[in-house]
Amino acid sequence: HSRLARAAPFLYPRRVSQHLPQDAPEAATPANENPRAHVAVFVTLLIGYASFYLCRANIDAALPLLHDAFGYDKAKLGTLSSIAIAVYAGGKVLMGTLGDRIGGKKLMLIAMLGSIASTVFFGLSSGFAFLVLAAALNRFFQSGGWVSLVQVVARWFPPGRHGAVMGALSTSYELGNVGSLLLCGYIVKGGFGWRALFIVNPALFGLVAVFVFFALRGEPPPSTKPTEKKNEDDLPAMRF
Repeated sequence: HSRLARAAPFLYPRRVSQHLPQDAPEAATPANENPRAHVAVFVTLLIGYASFYLCRANIDAALPLLHDAFGYDKAKLGTLSSIAIAVYAGGKVLMGTLGDRIGGKKLMLIAMLGSIASTVFFGLSSGFAFLVLAAALNRFFQSGGWVSLVQVVARWFPPGRHGAVMGALSTSYELGNVGSLLLCGYIVKGGFGWRALFIVNPALFGLVAVFVFFALRGEPPPSTKPTEKKNEDDLPAMRF
C-alpha cells in the first residue's frame, strides 16, 4: 500500500491524529480499510469518462462528411450542433436529479448504453430530422457522464481529497477527446466512410461499459461513506 500512496497520494485520505485515552483501543482510529479500491475506482472513472468521447467526437468528425454525402451547408450543420448542445445543457440538470435517486454507477451505465444506442441510430439515419434527433438523444445521455462521475467520487473518496481527485480526473476530457479524434481520423483516412464512425466507436464504447460494470463493484470504505439519516421521510441515500 505504501507504494500506491507514494505514486498517487491524492487518492488517500489524510490520517487525522486523535488524542485518545491510554486505555482506549487502537482500533478506534479511523483508517482507510482498502486503499487499493480507491486506485481501482479512480482508474475506472478515468477510463470510463474518457471513453464517452468515442461517441461524442465521432459526430464532430462526421460533420464535414455529411456535407459531402448530403450537401448540408454550414448553417444546417450548425443547427444540428446547436440543438444537440442545448439538449446537453438541459440534460445535466435532469441527469443530476436522476443520479441522486439511483446512484452514480447506475447513472453512468445508463448514460453509456443510451449514448451507444443513439450513436448507432445516427449512423443508420439519412434524413436531416433523424440526424438531429439522434444527435440530441446522444448528447442527452452524454450529459450523464460527468454527473455520474462526480457522484461516484463523492461516494468513494473523503471530502478532503475531492478537489485533488476531481482535478486529476478532469484530464480525461482531453485524453478522451484527443484519442477519439485520432481514431476517427484513422477511420476516415482508411476510406471506410462516415457511417463506420458509428459502428467502430460505439462498439469500443460498449466494451468499456462492460468493464465499468464489473470494475465499479462493492461499497466504499466505511471512513468515506456519507452519514445517512434514518428519517423515513428523507430521500433514499445515494447508492451504486
